[in-house]
Amino acid sequence: MTRRMDDTIDELMKHAVMLTVRNGEREHAHPDSVLATASALTCLLTDRVRRPDLAQPLNEAYWPLGTTVLLFVSADFDLTSATEQHENKTPPAHICAELICLLKVLCVRISIDSVCLVNALHIVERLVAMGIDFTRTLARPLTITALLLACKEHFDEVVTIDDFKSALPRLHLDRLGTMERHVLCLLEHQVTIFDDVLWSFYVHALCKMFDEHKEELAVFLEIYEQSISAVWQADLADLS
Repeated sequence: MTRRMDDTIDELMKHAVMLTVRNGEREHAHPDSVLATASALTCLLTDRVRRPDLAQPLNEAYWPLGTTVLLFVSADFDLTSATEQHENKTPPAHICAELICLLKVLCVRISIDSVCLVNALHIVERLVAMGIDFTRTLARPLTITALLLACKEHFDEVVTIDDFKSALPRLHLDRLGTMERHVLCLLEHQVTIFDDVLWSFYVHALCKMFDEHKEELAVFLEIYEQSISAVWQADLADLS
């Protein structure tokens, strides 16, 4: 991990999503919504732990989901760093790349609308506001669970837990139903953005963050894009 890459992610993490001008018109998500959403989620990354009691049913420190997806397609990463997720040493850039892989794989293999990514981000931010901090051991569980809930709310056809398991066969998602119920309970089953103003608030914030940090994101992609592409383009047989 280069110093330049560390500086890039540090700069991105200074800009939380909720920093923009509101606009009352409903519109679609950013065209690069996977990268924008993963970057926004990485902005939430912290070592702080305020409500371990609320986080425990989701925490990989207790319920590991498995090794990082990126390791299966590249030997170039620092394996020590990548496998020390539970010791809070995984670089933020690697967490961001992992989240991009997860989101991209799910979006491609389940045909998820980019609108769901915005709603998933909103769900995660609501959980963070309740004290479930977006730590390294909660980043993947929170992201996957939030996206599952967003999909179930958005699509007329049912998106199931089995769909997520099939799309991510290397991850241990046997507890995804438990995680889903836990989050639904915490949010009192309110997991949809009904307000057009709030929706545009998120969309414009993602666009603003993305547009203002094109150079930093270009540096990030220069390092990670090849491995990220290898993950989501791989056959399911290669990942089982």
